[in-house]
Amino acid sequence: MAIVAGIYYDDGLVAVDVYPGVPKAGVMSFPDERSWPFDFNYDDWKLADGEREFLGIVVLDVSLITDYWLAELDKVDLPRVNVPESGLFDVTIADVLRWARQTYPSRYSSATA
Repeated sequence: MAIVAGIYYDDGLVAVDVYPGVPKAGVMSFPDERSWPFDFNYDDWKLADGEREFLGIVVLDVSLITDYWLAELDKVDLPRVNVPESGLFDVTIADVLRWARQTYPSRYSSATA
């Protein structure tokens, strides 16, 4: 069953919030020892107890959403989501980021030399 999620975009930054409108204390972390180009937001209290309740993901710029990292993200156990305002239903978080990469410009796309 997919969870209703929200997507936020601002000047290249993309965030997917798994529980939009539900205030939860979160902490940024990674799902493993690698330095990911995405910040994973987990429930603060549960993470302190060794549990990982995924609250969302933040990407500082859409240009960081590469095929390699999307493939790695597909390997992480994350909930499936519906993002109605984007027309996405029962998709992975990686699918949402794929959509964002194709939809939103990078903050660097309008930079001039």
